[in-house]
Amino acid sequence: NQGQWEVKDNVSWTRGSHFFKAGYHYRYHYVFFGLQSRSRFDFSNDRFTGHSFANFLQGYLTRSVEGNEFRVNLHFPSHHFYFQDNWRVSPRLTLNLGLRYELRLGWQDKWGFSSSLGVECAYQTESPIPSCVDPPVVVAEPEFPATGRFQEERDIFTFSKNGWQTRLGLSYRLFERTVLRAGGGIYGNEPPGGMLYSTVLRNPRANAERREFLAGTDQPSLVLSNPFDLTAKVPGSGLFNAGGYQSPMPLWYVPSWGLSIQQQVADNTVVEFGYDGTRSVHEMQIFEFNDAVPGPGERQSRRPWPTMQSYHGFHFKLEKRPGPEGITALLTYTWAKSLDTMGGRLFTLGDPTSVLRNLYLNGQSNRGRGEANIPGRLALLGGWDIPFGPGRTPGGDTALGKILGGWSAYSLITLQKGQWFTVFDGVDRL
Repeated sequence: NQGQWEVKDNVSWTRGSHFFKAGYHYRYHYVFFGLQSRSRFDFSNDRFTGHSFANFLQGYLTRSVEGNEFRVNLHFPSHHFYFQDNWRVSPRLTLNLGLRYELRLGWQDKWGFSSSLGVECAYQTESPIPSCVDPPVVVAEPEFPATGRFQEERDIFTFSKNGWQTRLGLSYRLFERTVLRAGGGIYGNEPPGGMLYSTVLRNPRANAERREFLAGTDQPSLVLSNPFDLTAKVPGSGLFNAGGYQSPMPLWYVPSWGLSIQQQVADNTVVEFGYDGTRSVHEMQIFEFNDAVPGPGERQSRRPWPTMQSYHGFHFKLEKRPGPEGITALLTYTWAKSLDTMGGRLFTLGDPTSVLRNLYLNGQSNRGRGEANIPGRLALLGGWDIPFGPGRTPGGDTALGKILGGWSAYSLITLQKGQWFTVFDGVDRL
């Protein structure tokens, strides 16, 4: 269950050649996940009696998995303020000036389900849990099936207070039929909730981890009367897959800029050339700081803790607006390139959701064309306002003219090059 409450208001007024507008926007986000998985028991026919149903009758388990839970109850408010001035400097020049400020407050868990693992602290100790989690543990050893708790109503992480966003735009008539438009601004993005939720869901609360147990091959060492025998626990299962946040977290923002020239070539036809650019700054990324380093030996032993985009585009547009003949045409072409250092936002097949520690330590090794990269896109729109009906033909105001008139026919064709994807292999080859 997730959603948000919002309160916002705007005011505007005109004074001389200025049109002012200001506003305030309050958001209260909330997220509650109460996910629970049941225990699982497997009986196979490759051992003991030789028949899976006979093993079930005898209570001889092949494998068992202990049920566990994933819970969060997060809330996080934010405040947004803006002021804008549309200033008509002269008959040829118009300026758009704006300033926005966003204040995002820290994330808190009302019931103490969530915490954050401090990476710098973890590198300085061999036992980062629970000494490096914040908020701290307040219920460490609950009686099963109850689970542990962290301190309630305390920031799991905070955001940077540097939330200023400037906007600037201009429109200038160079000649009678030629207009130059340019602009740029900084735009804030909402933090990607799914990436944040997946991190807090993995945090180490006592009795919340998922443990697996496996029987031997020669004798029934795992039975229904004791399905979670710790002597049969699979090594590595139930180890904490903890996550942490950078705090204060930099605000994710997108500087955008553009320049275009419009030329009217006929009464109803306009040609436009333009360039647009964007660049994501402080975009949230997931780093796997505990992934195994390359080398010999079992994978778990090679972990640091064994226990534990920019965009540039050029566009062209040719537009014929409806005239007396009722014909509309619009042709656009966009050439673009999108660069990224991670993926996981568009769910493209094979696209990684996190950056491995080994690549992260090598700087820009993970930088390249991203999942949103579409090198070329052509769109063609054609339309015809059928010349029947009121105001279109003589006699159009008659009953028959009103029935047959007022119809339009439009067709749209879009052609684009395919998206990039990442080849991946889920098997550890070392």
